[in-house]
Amino acid sequence: MSDPKLNTEKQAVDQISTGYFKHFPLSYFPSIYVTDAKPQITLPLDQLNLYSEYNWNQFNDDFNQLTLKYNSSVKCLYFIRHAVGFHNEMEERVGTEQWERVIAKTDQFFDANLTERGKMATRSLRDKISLAMEQGLKIDMIVTSPLSRAIQTAEIALESLFKSNTIPVYSHEYLRETMGIHTCDKRRTKSELELLYPHINFDGLISEEDTLWNANERETDDSRLERATEFLQWLWKFVDAKHIAIFGHSGILQSCTIALGAIEGGLLSNDRGLGFKLGNCEFISVVARQYNSNQDDLTDNISLIKCKEIKDIKQ
Repeated sequence: MSDPKLNTEKQAVDQISTGYFKHFPLSYFPSIYVTDAKPQITLPLDQLNLYSEYNWNQFNDDFNQLTLKYNSSVKCLYFIRHAVGFHNEMEERVGTEQWERVIAKTDQFFDANLTERGKMATRSLRDKISLAMEQGLKIDMIVTSPLSRAIQTAEIALESLFKSNTIPVYSHEYLRETMGIHTCDKRRTKSELELLYPHINFDGLISEEDTLWNANERETDDSRLERATEFLQWLWKFVDAKHIAIFGHSGILQSCTIALGAIEGGLLSNDRGLGFKLGNCEFISVVARQYNSNQDDLTDNISLIKCKEIKDIKQ
Protein backbone atom coordinates (compact mmCIF):
# COMPACT_ATOMS: atom_id res chain seq x y z
CA MET A 1 0.00 0.00 0.00
CA SER A 2 1.10 3.55 -0.64
CA ASP A 3 1.52 6.04 2.15
CA PRO A 4 -1.65 7.93 3.14
CA LYS A 5 -2.41 11.01 1.14
CA LEU A 6 -1.62 13.96 3.38
CA ASN A 7 -2.89 17.50 3.17
CA THR A 8 -0.26 19.48 1.27
CA GLU A 9 -1.02 22.78 2.97
CA LYS A 10 1.83 23.88 5.23
CA GLN A 11 0.93 25.51 8.52
CA ALA A 12 3.25 28.06 10.11
CA VAL A 13 4.39 27.53 13.67
CA ASP A 14 5.68 30.52 15.63
CA GLN A 15 7.68 28.68 18.25
CA ILE A 16 9.13 25.17 18.30
CA SER A 17 9.39 23.12 21.49
CA THR A 18 8.40 19.70 22.75
CA GLY A 19 4.76 18.82 23.28
CA TYR A 20 3.14 19.19 19.89
CA PHE A 21 0.42 17.12 18.28
CA LYS A 22 0.21 16.55 14.55
CA HIS A 23 -2.92 15.37 12.84
CA PHE A 24 -2.94 13.54 9.54
CA PRO A 25 -5.68 14.66 7.12
CA LEU A 26 -5.94 11.21 5.59
CA SER A 27 -7.90 10.78 2.40
CA TYR A 28 -10.06 8.20 4.17
CA PHE A 29 -11.95 10.62 6.43
CA PRO A 30 -13.71 13.86 5.47
CA SER A 31 -12.11 17.13 6.50
CA ILE A 32 -14.19 18.70 9.26
CA TYR A 33 -14.06 22.44 8.68
CA VAL A 34 -16.94 24.72 9.61
CA THR A 35 -17.59 28.27 8.42
CA ASP A 36 -20.33 30.78 9.15
CA ALA A 37 -21.65 30.12 5.66
CA LYS A 38 -21.72 26.38 6.34
CA PRO A 39 -22.20 25.95 10.09
CA GLN A 40 -23.27 22.31 9.95
CA ILE A 41 -21.68 19.28 8.34
CA THR A 42 -23.42 16.04 7.48
CA LEU A 43 -20.98 13.29 8.35
CA PRO A 44 -21.25 9.89 6.59
CA LEU A 45 -22.41 8.02 9.69
CA ASP A 46 -23.17 4.82 7.78
CA GLN A 47 -19.45 4.54 7.09
CA LEU A 48 -18.42 5.96 10.49
CA ASN A 49 -16.86 8.82 8.52
CA LEU A 50 -14.90 6.47 6.24
CA TYR A 51 -15.44 7.55 2.64
CA SER A 52 -17.42 5.01 0.64
CA GLU A 53 -14.65 4.43 -1.91
CA TYR A 54 -12.41 3.00 0.83
CA ASN A 55 -12.67 0.10 3.23
CA TRP A 56 -11.29 -0.44 6.73
CA ASN A 57 -8.65 -2.92 5.61
CA GLN A 58 -7.21 -0.32 3.23
CA PHE A 59 -7.14 2.17 6.07
CA ASN A 60 -5.46 -0.35 8.38
CA ASP A 61 -2.73 -1.01 5.82
CA ASP A 62 -1.88 2.67 5.49
CA PHE A 63 -2.18 3.23 9.23
CA ASN A 64 0.36 0.44 9.77
CA GLN A 65 2.71 2.27 7.42
CA LEU A 66 2.39 5.34 9.62
CA THR A 67 3.16 3.37 12.76
CA LEU A 68 6.28 1.94 11.09
CA LYS A 69 7.42 5.45 10.26
CA TYR A 70 6.54 7.16 13.53
CA ASN A 71 6.41 4.21 15.96
CA SER A 72 4.33 4.65 19.10
CA SER A 73 3.56 8.32 18.53
CA VAL A 74 0.70 7.54 16.11
CA LYS A 75 -2.83 6.79 17.31
CA CYS A 76 -6.27 6.55 15.73
CA LEU A 77 -8.86 8.14 18.01
CA TYR A 78 -12.59 7.57 17.63
CA PHE A 79 -14.39 10.37 19.45
CA ILE A 80 -18.02 9.59 20.36
CA ARG A 81 -20.30 12.01 22.17
CA HIS A 82 -22.88 10.47 24.51
CA ALA A 83 -26.42 9.99 23.22
CA VAL A 84 -29.38 12.08 24.40
CA GLY A 85 -29.81 12.17 28.18
CA PHE A 86 -32.72 13.30 30.32
CA HIS A 87 -31.00 16.66 30.85
CA ASN A 88 -30.78 17.19 27.07
CA GLU A 89 -34.48 16.52 26.66
CA MET A 90 -35.37 18.93 29.46
CA GLU A 91 -33.26 21.70 27.93
CA GLU A 92 -34.96 21.08 24.59
CA ARG A 93 -38.35 21.32 26.30
CA VAL A 94 -37.88 24.49 28.38
CA GLY A 95 -35.18 26.31 26.40
CA THR A 96 -31.57 27.02 27.26
CA GLU A 97 -32.25 30.21 29.26
CA GLN A 98 -34.68 28.52 31.67
CA TRP A 99 -32.52 25.42 31.84
CA GLU A 100 -29.34 27.23 32.81
CA ARG A 101 -30.98 29.81 35.10
CA VAL A 102 -33.01 27.38 37.22
CA ILE A 103 -33.37 23.71 36.32
CA ALA A 104 -29.73 22.79 35.67
CA LYS A 105 -28.91 23.77 39.27
CA THR A 106 -31.38 21.34 40.86
CA ASP A 107 -30.60 17.76 41.85
CA GLN A 108 -33.26 16.37 39.52
CA PHE A 109 -30.76 15.70 36.74
CA PHE A 110 -27.70 14.73 38.81
CA ASP A 111 -25.45 12.55 36.62
CA ALA A 112 -28.26 12.17 34.10
CA ASN A 113 -28.91 8.83 32.38
CA LEU A 114 -29.74 8.19 28.74
CA THR A 115 -33.34 8.48 27.62
CA GLU A 116 -35.00 5.78 25.56
CA ARG A 117 -34.47 8.00 22.51
CA GLY A 118 -30.77 8.12 23.37
CA LYS A 119 -30.60 4.37 23.78
CA MET A 120 -32.29 3.82 20.40
CA ALA A 121 -29.78 6.10 18.67
CA THR A 122 -26.92 4.28 20.38
CA ARG A 123 -28.25 0.90 19.26
CA SER A 124 -28.23 2.23 15.71
CA LEU A 125 -24.62 3.32 16.18
CA ARG A 126 -23.83 -0.10 17.65
CA ASP A 127 -25.12 -1.83 14.51
CA LYS A 128 -22.95 0.39 12.30
CA ILE A 129 -19.88 -0.19 14.47
CA SER A 130 -20.49 -3.95 14.51
CA LEU A 131 -20.69 -4.01 10.71
CA ALA A 132 -17.54 -1.90 10.44
CA MET A 133 -15.70 -4.24 12.82
CA GLU A 134 -16.64 -7.17 10.60
CA GLN A 135 -15.09 -5.19 7.74
CA GLY A 136 -11.85 -4.42 9.59
CA LEU A 137 -12.47 -1.56 12.04
CA LYS A 138 -10.10 -2.00 14.99
CA ILE A 139 -10.72 -0.89 18.57
CA ASP A 140 -8.21 -2.06 21.15
CA MET A 141 -9.10 0.20 24.09
CA ILE A 142 -12.13 2.09 25.40
CA VAL A 143 -11.79 5.28 27.46
CA THR A 144 -14.89 6.94 28.84
CA SER A 145 -15.97 9.86 30.97
CA PRO A 146 -17.06 8.81 34.48
CA LEU A 147 -20.50 10.37 33.90
CA SER A 148 -23.23 7.77 33.46
CA ARG A 149 -24.57 8.96 30.12
CA ALA A 150 -21.15 8.50 28.49
CA ILE A 151 -20.62 5.10 30.13
CA GLN A 152 -24.07 3.92 29.06
CA THR A 153 -23.41 5.06 25.50
CA ALA A 154 -20.16 3.08 25.49
CA GLU A 155 -21.82 -0.03 26.92
CA ILE A 156 -24.47 -0.08 24.20
CA ALA A 157 -22.39 1.11 21.23
CA LEU A 158 -19.58 -1.39 21.93
CA GLU A 159 -21.72 -4.10 23.45
CA SER A 160 -19.79 -6.96 21.86
CA LEU A 161 -16.46 -5.70 23.23
CA PHE A 162 -17.88 -5.28 26.72
CA LYS A 163 -19.27 -8.82 26.62
CA SER A 164 -16.03 -10.32 25.32
CA ASN A 165 -13.98 -8.61 28.05
CA THR A 166 -10.95 -8.75 25.74
CA ILE A 167 -9.80 -5.10 25.76
CA PRO A 168 -9.19 -2.60 28.58
CA VAL A 169 -12.03 -0.26 29.52
CA TYR A 170 -10.89 2.79 31.45
CA SER A 171 -12.64 5.83 32.89
CA HIS A 172 -10.72 9.09 33.02
CA GLU A 173 -11.59 12.03 35.26
CA TYR A 174 -10.59 14.62 32.68
CA LEU A 175 -13.03 13.36 30.01
CA ARG A 176 -15.94 14.90 31.91
CA GLU A 177 -18.19 17.62 30.59
CA THR A 178 -17.61 21.28 31.46
CA MET A 179 -17.70 21.27 35.26
CA GLY A 180 -19.61 23.33 37.79
CA ILE A 181 -23.14 24.63 38.58
CA HIS A 182 -24.99 22.09 36.39
CA THR A 183 -25.69 19.02 38.53
CA CYS A 184 -25.94 16.81 35.44
CA ASP A 185 -22.17 17.27 35.15
CA LYS A 186 -21.40 16.20 38.73
CA ARG A 187 -20.15 12.64 39.01
CA ARG A 188 -21.01 9.92 41.49
CA THR A 189 -18.49 8.70 44.06
CA LYS A 190 -15.84 6.30 42.84
CA SER A 191 -17.26 3.51 45.04
CA GLU A 192 -20.74 3.94 43.62
CA LEU A 193 -19.44 3.92 40.05
CA GLU A 194 -17.48 0.73 40.71
CA LEU A 195 -20.67 -0.93 41.96
CA LEU A 196 -22.76 0.27 39.03
CA TYR A 197 -20.15 -0.46 36.34
CA PRO A 198 -17.86 -3.25 37.66
CA HIS A 199 -16.35 -3.95 34.22
CA ILE A 200 -14.72 -0.50 34.07
CA ASN A 201 -11.41 0.53 35.63
CA PHE A 202 -11.96 3.73 37.62
CA ASP A 203 -8.37 4.21 38.75
CA GLY A 204 -8.32 7.32 36.56
CA LEU A 205 -10.49 9.21 39.07
CA ILE A 206 -8.43 11.51 41.24
CA SER A 207 -10.50 11.08 44.42
CA GLU A 208 -13.40 9.17 45.97
CA GLU A 209 -15.66 12.23 46.02
CA ASP A 210 -16.11 14.67 43.17
CA THR A 211 -13.73 17.41 44.28
CA LEU A 212 -13.62 19.16 40.88
CA TRP A 213 -17.27 20.16 40.57
CA ASN A 214 -18.17 23.56 42.04
CA ALA A 215 -21.79 24.49 42.75
CA ASN A 216 -21.07 28.21 42.36
CA GLU A 217 -18.68 28.44 39.43
CA ARG A 218 -18.68 27.08 35.88
CA GLU A 219 -15.40 25.93 34.38
CA THR A 220 -13.88 28.30 31.81
CA ASP A 221 -13.07 27.34 28.23
CA ASP A 222 -9.36 27.82 28.96
CA SER A 223 -9.50 25.49 31.94
CA ARG A 224 -11.35 22.87 29.90
CA LEU A 225 -8.77 23.11 27.11
CA GLU A 226 -5.99 22.61 29.64
CA ARG A 227 -7.80 19.55 30.96
CA ALA A 228 -8.26 18.14 27.45
CA THR A 229 -4.57 18.66 26.75
CA GLU A 230 -3.61 16.84 29.95
CA PHE A 231 -5.88 13.95 28.94
CA LEU A 232 -4.26 13.68 25.51
CA GLN A 233 -0.78 13.81 26.99
CA TRP A 234 -1.74 11.02 29.39
CA LEU A 235 -3.07 9.02 26.44
CA TRP A 236 0.23 9.28 24.58
CA LYS A 237 2.47 8.78 27.61
CA PHE A 238 0.78 5.87 29.36
CA VAL A 239 -1.42 4.08 26.81
CA ASP A 240 0.06 1.58 24.36
CA ALA A 241 -3.19 1.01 22.44
CA LYS A 242 -3.35 2.58 18.98
CA HIS A 243 -7.06 2.36 18.06
CA ILE A 244 -8.97 3.99 20.93
CA ALA A 245 -12.69 4.66 21.31
CA ILE A 246 -13.21 7.76 23.47
CA PHE A 247 -16.68 8.46 24.91
CA GLY A 248 -17.22 11.97 26.20
CA HIS A 249 -19.23 15.15 25.99
CA SER A 250 -19.74 18.14 23.73
CA GLY A 251 -17.47 20.56 25.58
CA ILE A 252 -14.52 18.32 26.41
CA LEU A 253 -14.44 16.66 22.98
CA GLN A 254 -14.56 20.09 21.34
CA SER A 255 -11.52 21.02 23.45
CA CYS A 256 -9.78 17.82 22.38
CA THR A 257 -10.26 18.79 18.73
CA ILE A 258 -8.69 22.17 19.47
CA ALA A 259 -5.68 20.53 21.13
CA LEU A 260 -5.35 18.16 18.16
CA GLY A 261 -5.19 20.89 15.56
CA ALA A 262 -8.24 23.11 15.24
CA ILE A 263 -6.53 25.73 13.11
CA GLU A 264 -7.70 27.39 9.93
CA GLY A 265 -7.66 24.85 7.12
CA GLY A 266 -7.05 22.05 9.60
CA LEU A 267 -8.78 18.74 9.89
CA LEU A 268 -10.77 19.66 12.98
CA SER A 269 -11.79 23.26 12.92
CA ASN A 270 -14.13 26.10 12.26
CA ASP A 271 -13.33 29.50 10.86
CA ARG A 272 -12.81 30.92 14.37
CA GLY A 273 -10.51 28.13 15.56
CA LEU A 274 -13.04 26.90 18.11
CA GLY A 275 -12.78 23.21 17.35
CA PHE A 276 -15.51 20.87 16.20
CA LYS A 277 -18.64 20.35 18.32
CA LEU A 278 -20.13 16.87 18.06
CA GLY A 279 -23.84 16.17 18.13
CA ASN A 280 -25.36 13.56 20.43
CA CYS A 281 -24.20 10.06 19.49
CA GLU A 282 -21.93 11.43 16.77
CA PHE A 283 -18.71 9.62 15.82
CA ILE A 284 -15.59 11.17 14.29
CA SER A 285 -12.26 9.56 13.44
CA VAL A 286 -8.91 11.29 13.93
CA VAL A 287 -5.41 10.02 13.17
CA ALA A 288 -2.79 11.96 15.13
CA ARG A 289 0.65 11.70 16.58
CA GLN A 290 2.51 13.43 19.37
CA TYR A 291 5.33 15.49 18.00
CA ASN A 292 8.78 15.97 19.53
CA SER A 293 10.87 18.68 17.90
CA ASN A 294 14.07 17.04 19.13
CA GLN A 295 13.42 13.96 17.01
CA ASP A 296 11.32 14.94 14.00
CA ASP A 297 11.86 16.68 10.71
CA LEU A 298 9.78 19.87 10.63
CA THR A 299 9.49 19.81 6.83
CA ASP A 300 6.68 17.25 6.84
CA ASN A 301 3.53 18.57 5.16
CA ILE A 302 1.52 17.96 8.31
CA SER A 303 -0.34 20.54 10.37
CA LEU A 304 1.16 21.45 13.75
CA ILE A 305 -0.43 22.84 16.87
CA LYS A 306 1.44 23.75 20.02
CA CYS A 307 0.38 21.73 23.04
CA LYS A 308 1.10 23.10 26.51
CA GLU A 309 3.50 21.16 28.70
CA ILE A 310 1.54 20.34 31.83
CA LYS A 311 2.44 18.13 34.77
CA ASP A 312 1.42 14.49 34.57
CA ILE A 313 -1.82 13.46 36.21
CA LYS A 314 -2.58 10.27 38.09
CA GLN A 315 -2.61 7.27 35.74
